[in-house]
This record gives sequence, C-alpha cells and structure tokens, in this order.
Amino acid sequence: MKHVIFALAVAALVCTGAASSQAGPIGTYYLTDFENAATAESKLTAIRGNNYQENASYFQEAEGPIAVVGGVVRTTGFIEGVSGGEYATVPSLTVTQTGTSYTNAFAAPVDEQYYDGTSDGQFNYTVEFFTGNVIRTDTSWGGTATLLFSTGGYADLGITYDRSNSSLWIQNHSDGQITNYTLTGSVLSTFAIGITPTDQGFTALAMDVDHTLWFNDFRTGTIYHFTTSGILLGSDTYAGLGRATGGEIAAIPEPSTLALISLGGIGLVVGAYRRRAK
Repeated sequence: MKHVIFALAVAALVCTGAASSQAGPIGTYYLTDFENAATAESKLTAIRGNNYQENASYFQEAEGPIAVVGGVVRTTGFIEGVSGGEYATVPSLTVTQTGTSYTNAFAAPVDEQYYDGTSDGQFNYTVEFFTGNVIRTDTSWGGTATLLFSTGGYADLGITYDRSNSSLWIQNHSDGQITNYTLTGSVLSTFAIGITPTDQGFTALAMDVDHTLWFNDFRTGTIYHFTTSGILLGSDTYAGLGRATGGEIAAIPEPSTLALISLGGIGLVVGAYRRRAK
C-alpha cells in the first residue's frame, strides 16, 4: 500500500508543482519578433515558464498578426501584400516552418497596419493600428475580410480572444489600457495598467490558459502579467526578446487533463500493485 500512497503523492506534485514554480506563462506564448535583440533577425519566439526559445521566422521583418489554430501557429504580414507563414507543432517551444504562407489581403489601403492577432478556432481577428477597425478573416488569414466594429481609438494594437464569453480583449499600444469588447463592439470592462512604457509602448496581448493576460513592453524584453480585473501579477524579462508585436498563447494540457493523466498513471500503479499482490 505504501507504493500506492507514494504514487498519489507524485501525481499531486505533477498536477500542482509546475504552476506553483512558474515564472512566465503557463501555456506556450508565441511572439512575432520583428527584430531579435541578440541577432537583429526576425524570430518566432516561444516562452513557457522560465523556458525561452527563438525559432527562425518565415519572412524577415514582415510578420505581425498571429493565430494559434489547432496544432499550428499561423502568421500574416503586417501590411497588405506582405506574407507570414505556418509553424508546427503547437504547443512545442521549438517549432518549424511547414512551407505554407499566408498573405495579408485584407483589401485595405497600404498604409493600414496590423500587428497582433488571435483566433477562436473558426475565425481569426486583428485590429488596425490607426483606426481601431477590428477585422475578422478565416483561419488562414484569408477569405473575405469582415469589419466587425471599430474601437475608434488610435494605436489600439494588442488583441486576444476570450473563450469564456466569446469576446475580444484589445490593448492600446501607447498607454497600455486594456478593454474587453463583445464581437459587436460593446464594452464589457476596461482597466488602466498603471505602467509607463520603457520605450515605445505595449504589444503582443495574449490570454493564458488560466484566464490571465500577458503582454510585451516593446523593445525591452519584458512581459507583464495581469488579471482580467487589472491586478498586476508580475513580470519577467528575456534578454533576447526584441521588437515583438504579435502574441498568442497555446494551451499545454490543462489542469483537468493533467489530473486525468495522473489518475491514469495512478490506475496503472494500483493495477500493477494488485497483480503483484495476487
């Protein structure tokens, strides 16, 4: 019976240990880094907890809007006619290009710019920097781009999808204010972050698997962690991270899944113990 008790204790550590010692995001935070601080090359950076990985980007100094769709990351160009690409396999820190590319064809004037993106699994979303126009496309950054609503704000850049209520969180690049909108543009909540940007502003808004928000302080390598009610939970700095603009977090197995896996492991241990006892 001692073996079974030990297995239960190990399973409890598997379920709770990672979250309690986590510094960075729980899920895998993918960022389109226009210009890496260490290499001066574009990267698709991945962060999970204290782990940091730089992956080769598809198109140099082009990718901005980012979406996690199933087992891949999909990016597109930050202006019309510019392309991004597809990376596999999510939620790994190390991803590789699949060879598929996605061109920004939002049928907007060339001076319109999109830097961040998100997905609900059925559609992708991005917000235009100068107008606050929120655009919906298919999951391949194509199809007929649909204007959902406008925030009416200049420099609204960060965007991420909230599965808990099918809404969008949007962050202003300049002052960092974060607002939760319905898909028709009604404001659900908003909060000021109370942080002055170190350089130019804030980017790469992403929702973690525990329903908290992360974003990047542009060109500093620092990412901040907030609750959806505006409470600062902490920050982490990664020396290589440079001019990251787009960001999305892909789920690793959630606690309930880990619990099932652990229970499965416990079942195997108990079964083996019983067989030996017989």
